[in-house]
Amino acid sequence: MSDKAEEQARKKFSDEGYSQQLVIQNPQGNGVDLIGRDPTTNKIIFGEVKSNGAILSEDQSYMGGPAYVRDRLDRVASQSGEWKNATPAQVADARKALRWLDESPDFKEIKYDVDADTGAVTNYRERDWDYAPGEREARVKWYDGGGGQVTSKGKPIGRGSRSRGPPKK
Repeated sequence: MSDKAEEQARKKFSDEGYSQQLVIQNPQGNGVDLIGRDPTTNKIIFGEVKSNGAILSEDQSYMGGPAYVRDRLDRVASQSGEWKNATPAQVADARKALRWLDESPDFKEIKYDVDADTGAVTNYRERDWDYAPGEREARVKWYDGGGGQVTSKGKPIGRGSRSRGPPKK
């Protein structure tokens, strides 16, 4: 299911102009899920994509996007640890992405719902992943694709809340 969500995220960001994309993952599927650059605006995004009930790993949550991404890209570029067998193309992409880190990128945690039976991918939501190690706020807010605040499940917050019976007198 995570592959479907990552594929959908890459498509979404490509449609938004991030046509230069790098995928850096080892055979176990670990790495940096979304790296995109808009060649027109030079805007860059790094994203961690999750599906359904998946949450950030301890490292991803504690380190925050900038430190986590740099750590993982450094490992690929130096072919260390689980990346000792990184391909020359992965090493080159990691080095390019490390240069992009110096260009004030955005860092997002991205979540989709994936239907286990049909593979349908829906309910995009994102939240900020741009914080220093250990500085994550207790409650980081989620937003839908239009910038409206939503719950962690993607339900709208503060937009025409439903009635709960007649008004009190």
